[in-house]
Parts: sequence; C-alpha cells; structure tokens
Amino acid sequence: MHKGKVVHKGKVVHKGKVVHKGRTLTVSEAALNDANGKLLAFGTETCSIFPANLAAR
Repeated sequence: MHKGKVVHKGKVVHKGKVVHKGRTLTVSEAALNDANGKLLAFGTETCSIFPANLAAR
C-alpha cells in the first residue's frame, strides 16, 4: 500500500477510460493529475459483465 500525495490548493484533473470491453469482462483505468500534469493517483478496475436476465435473479 502506498501513501497518497496531498494537494493543498490548485486544480486537479481526472481522466478515466475503458481500456478493454469484451463480452464478459471490462477493464478501465483512471488517473488524477495536478494542474502541472504531475501524476497524483492511478487506478485500474476489472468488472464482470452479466446478462440482464441473470442479474435480476
């Protein structure tokens, strides 16, 4: 586990995108940068996709 960076003032910019979308899995990533473009945080996520008829059960 890493300790995060502290931003006391100024703007932060976030960007997120889907890296891969398949039939049953989707991978996405997000980044948080300060106003100068310095990376403050980065994360990825993997999600399982279930058909709507199975999710309601």
